[in-house]
This record gives sequence, structure tokens and C-alpha cells, in this order.
Amino acid sequence: MQRLSLDMQVFEINDRRVGHVRVIRDCCFEVQSLDSDQTFELTPAAIFTVESQRATLVCDRSALAGYACPVHTFPNSVPGAGRVVESGK
Repeated sequence: MQRLSLDMQVFEINDRRVGHVRVIRDCCFEVQSLDSDQTFELTPAAIFTVESQRATLVCDRSALAGYACPVHTFPNSVPGAGRVVESGK
């Protein structure tokens, strides 16, 4: 079984690239957007498949809010919450 890893490419269910994994936490993972400074903090429920070099999400970008981490997504963001498992920062 493949695991999510730092810098792994992230794709929508329709195979459009969203960005790459920047941080992995116990409760979520952070995706740095390909085309902006925007980041998405997503729960593991957002993951459809993980292969050797990529992760595919269960939805397209328009539905990502439904998988947002309740701890790390504004306005509920809690600075420093959740143990960082891996970080590429």
C-alpha cells in the first residue's frame, strides 16, 4: 500500500493537477496549489487513491471545501494544532 508523501503530486478526480503535498499532519495534509499561493488543508477522506508518484482526490477543486480540515481551515484555524508528521517547509 502506498502512503502519502511530501512533494507528491495531487490530482482532481478528473485527472487535472491541483498541486503538491507540502505538509502531512495527523489530522490532515496540506496541498500547495499549482497556480497560486493558495493552500488546501484536507482530511484523509479527500483521498481516492495513492500511487507511487501521485495522489488522486475523490472530487474536483470545486468540492474541496467539503473535505477541509476543521482544525486547520480558516475561520476555525488553530495555529500549531495537530502534530506535523512530515513537512517540506
